[in-house]
Amino acid sequence: MGVRSAAIHIANNDSDENPFDITLTGTGIAPEITVAQPPGTNLADGGSKVFGTAAVGLSTSLTFTVSNTGSDNLSGLALSRNGANAADFTVGALGASTLAPGTSTTFTVTFAPGAVGWRNAAIHLASNDADENPFDIALSGLGYTPDEFASTGSITVPASGLSSPASPYPSTITVSGVMGRVSALRVKLNGLSHTYPDDLDLFLVAPSGQVCALMSDAGDRFSLPNINLTFDDAAASAIPDALAITAGTYRPADYETGEALPPGGAGAIGTNLLALVAGDVNGTWKLFASDDFPSADSGAIASWSLVFDQTFTDDHGDSFATATPLPAAAATSGTPGLLSAGDGDFFRVTVPGPGILIAWSEGAPDTYGYLYGNDRTLLVEDDNNDLQANFRVSAGVVAGDYYIRVKGSRSNTAGTYTLRTRFIPETEPIQVSYLEKAGDDVNLGFTGSAGVLYHIQSSADLQDWELLATMTGTEAENYATLPGQGLQPQRYFRVSTDVPPPLGFSLIPAGAFTMGDSLDGISDAPTRTVTLSAFYMGQKAVTKAEWDVVKAWAVSNGYTDLAVGAGKATNHPVQSVTWYDTVKWCNARSEKEGLTPCYTLSGAVYRTTNNAAVACNWAANGYRLPTEAEREKAARGGVSGKRFPWGDIISHSQANFRNDGGETYQTGTTGYHPTYYTGSMPYTSPVGSFTANGYGLQDMAGNVWECCWDWYGTYASGAQTDPRGAASGLYRVGRGGSWYSYSFDCRVAGRYYYNPANSLSYRGFRVVRSSVP
Repeated sequence: MGVRSAAIHIANNDSDENPFDITLTGTGIAPEITVAQPPGTNLADGGSKVFGTAAVGLSTSLTFTVSNTGSDNLSGLALSRNGANAADFTVGALGASTLAPGTSTTFTVTFAPGAVGWRNAAIHLASNDADENPFDIALSGLGYTPDEFASTGSITVPASGLSSPASPYPSTITVSGVMGRVSALRVKLNGLSHTYPDDLDLFLVAPSGQVCALMSDAGDRFSLPNINLTFDDAAASAIPDALAITAGTYRPADYETGEALPPGGAGAIGTNLLALVAGDVNGTWKLFASDDFPSADSGAIASWSLVFDQTFTDDHGDSFATATPLPAAAATSGTPGLLSAGDGDFFRVTVPGPGILIAWSEGAPDTYGYLYGNDRTLLVEDDNNDLQANFRVSAGVVAGDYYIRVKGSRSNTAGTYTLRTRFIPETEPIQVSYLEKAGDDVNLGFTGSAGVLYHIQSSADLQDWELLATMTGTEAENYATLPGQGLQPQRYFRVSTDVPPPLGFSLIPAGAFTMGDSLDGISDAPTRTVTLSAFYMGQKAVTKAEWDVVKAWAVSNGYTDLAVGAGKATNHPVQSVTWYDTVKWCNARSEKEGLTPCYTLSGAVYRTTNNAAVACNWAANGYRLPTEAEREKAARGGVSGKRFPWGDIISHSQANFRNDGGETYQTGTTGYHPTYYTGSMPYTSPVGSFTANGYGLQDMAGNVWECCWDWYGTYASGAQTDPRGAASGLYRVGRGGSWYSYSFDCRVAGRYYYNPANSLSYRGFRVVRSSVP
């Protein structure tokens, strides 16, 4: 069912049309599953849903809607659940196992955290939808322990009416350090006894003076024999009027209105606990207990406590787990590391281990920032007397919860602010401890050690970092002046002992990975373990503009036969250059920037002619093509065992390729990419058009095939270290697929071979450099 396609490939010796491809398509009728939460908001297959916060021992639920948007029955619907904290997520039954076209059903997931911290699980929805079976949704929620404050002694309620109230009267609890917006209050009474509860009055008074009647004229004449009660606005039923009261949780109720207000009370008596937490809950809370009718009855309360459920905006996510720098562009509330903050709001941040916690604001200017420790003490504040714009606070931390408060300053006492946070483990760059704008310059300070070499870097977006200065530490506190940085509209700074990647490059770390294909049985790419040394790779393919700049220098410096090259625009990848052109261009760029060229011919720098005997100096620090092992590891972006840099399914939202409809792992419309299928061939896209992978590399699938160093041949399946291919051959290897290629060719393990002397409109390149200066 659905669009069914195949392709015929006719091999021949025509260098620019080998193979000659014919696409065959037909249309069937298929079911199509969608899952929405909330209604009207569709989730992506492989996407996630965050439940927010829930107190340990309580729960919150979400209802998911499953729809059939196809033209045939969606059948075999079945739910399963797994993950590290699967027991914390209860998945209800589906309303139906088969859906006719255009119909829907629902299921409910309840999050009840069993422990403090982020809890994670996944649900899998099986069906007969061929391209999304199962439909996977990652679940997460934060379990926390609510703040509970207890009384220090028992309360005695005598049988002598209001003229001689309970002792103590009132009983008090001092609340302090509650920081979030309180979403609910629960009152616990432990060991409550009374011989005639109809005469018992219990009033709770908040620090603001607001009064709530917990119970009055309740329980009729049935005695209370030392039971535990909880009062909660969310309880299923109110404390009973004419029935016996049993241990449990109830809503407050006042069945005898008109009682005198307790001493110190103010305003009307209500029965809504939430009204008591509308303001600041810190301060003295009072519980007034009395018997309102003089008779031979009495009672006692062994102890009581207040439990505050708080609504925090919680910032965690992958940014904390991996210390990935956060993007600088504005985004919606809920993005990891980026929160929408109201004036005076507190935010809880859960830190996984020792390191440095940083918080800063953007947007509304002239704001205060406060960072509190997990013991609720103030660690640091920033009143913006230096930059007069946004606050920035940071402190050394250990594992636990921390709290950040955003507050308008004297000139800006209300508003909405963008709050950003980042956690830096001890292995990350050294913390900047002092920052000051001084005219056109910025003065920067950091904690370090004498004799250690430090690299000071800046960034406009927390992604691309530029090396500004290198200095040797002189003492614990070190200072540097950064000329001209005060003229920048927005800059971030960091200090590191590691040499930063060149601008526009990402570090591909040393280590082992599984190279090859175990999913689709590519015969010339068996799986094997490959260990690679670290290297830098260009985050984007070389553009026509970059080609032209280097070529203009090269023609005056001994490079006499570099191709003009082609590009659909200056920001599109350069193409129609030979493999020999690309390695000569690498040498030219290396020489232009004062680096050691990598490619030689008979011991001399390779600058002209096409010669298969060109050699590579792997110890040189100049630019070169990646080996195909380097190219595959970089393309995977740290993800193992997947077809593509992002997962197992490909669509035009992820890459520029030609969809022939014939593979089960491609979705969307058939044909060339609809956005770039304009004008005449080639149908390339601007470099950087698609989301970066885990190493910060863009367009690692599709757009243009990228040249590699290796001669083509089936490689050995055994483990290898820094493999560089055969010593000779007829064809060189290309990787990544292109705008002209089908999804099969865009897989990270996919291989392509070509004559190095030929130039094609669907082949370009990107460069790498050694990580050793």
